[in-house]
Amino acid sequence: MMAVSTIFEVLLCILLVVMMAYAIVLRKHLMVLKSGKDDFKTVMGTFNQAVNQASQTIQELKNVAQKEQTQMTEKIDRALSMCEELEFLIGRSETLVSEMEKISQKTPSISQKKPSIEPVQTQISSAKKTIKKELAPHKEEKLKPELKATIDDIHDELKIFKMLQNIR
Repeated sequence: MMAVSTIFEVLLCILLVVMMAYAIVLRKHLMVLKSGKDDFKTVMGTFNQAVNQASQTIQELKNVAQKEQTQMTEKIDRALSMCEELEFLIGRSETLVSEMEKISQKTPSISQKKPSIEPVQTQISSAKKTIKKELAPHKEEKLKPELKATIDDIHDELKIFKMLQNIR
């Protein structure tokens, strides 16, 4: 029986040695896992910082976009206001032209006197100054075609007035 107990003890010793070797291998794997955990924490911390920075950048972009939208709205409002002024000036100049034509048809003796176009020129000069002042910071931007056409119409009206003055 002693042989059986000796075999049993030798077998138990072999199993103990295998168990110790397995424990050493397992310990190494756990150490690698633990160091990986620390690296993972570092990576997650860096990722969290990047996400926070991206969030701040997005908020800044939203603020800049809102500011630009407000500025564009103001520019559009100013341009529309100038268009209305130009339309008024064109209407006024057309009225003055028709009044001058009526006066010239009714009283030929007035033809000796040259009609003055200075009030209209003053209004047009004022409108030009306003437009130049408003659009000076934005020389690179193109004028709306309607606004350019309106400015051209005013120049044409001014030429007509000058021709009428020369005829008289």
